[in-house]
Amino acid sequence: SGRRLRGIRRGLGLADDGDASPDGSIRLHLLSAPVTFEGGQQAFDAIRSVNPKPTAVLATSDVTAIGILRAATDAGNRVPHDLSIVGFDDIPAASWTTPRLTTVHQPIREKGRRAAQRLIAAIRAGAEHQPAIEVLPTHLVVRDSTGPARGGGGEPASRG
Repeated sequence: SGRRLRGIRRGLGLADDGDASPDGSIRLHLLSAPVTFEGGQQAFDAIRSVNPKPTAVLATSDVTAIGILRAATDAGNRVPHDLSIVGFDDIPAASWTTPRLTTVHQPIREKGRRAAQRLIAAIRAGAEHQPAIEVLPTHLVVRDSTGPARGGGGEPASRG
């Protein structure tokens, strides 16, 4: 989760430990929630109390994002007009939601296959095994739960 958070900050143009851009146009508000559908619903309840109202939410899992999406629509929010939502994982259910969830795709099966290979190698190597970090490629899958950036008034930002 720490690497994901650093990636989010870098993607938003923030410092590795920063939660706001120098001009204040981007503010990152961090919430902690269980990685479950119910955790997403709880997170949305906390999001509702943030002022100014967020225009976008990035969840660290699709399951949590789907809970946020359900709670947001149940509360009368129009996704993505009122709130854009992005998940992470690209599980099959991400394309079954209404609206379909924008998400960061990671190769889950390949990740599992490589983890199993490393586990077998570690068992065979015993005490000689050396841990390693491997980064697999990810990419953004844009679907219907995100829209154009909006200004503070809830309207799309001008493209001036």
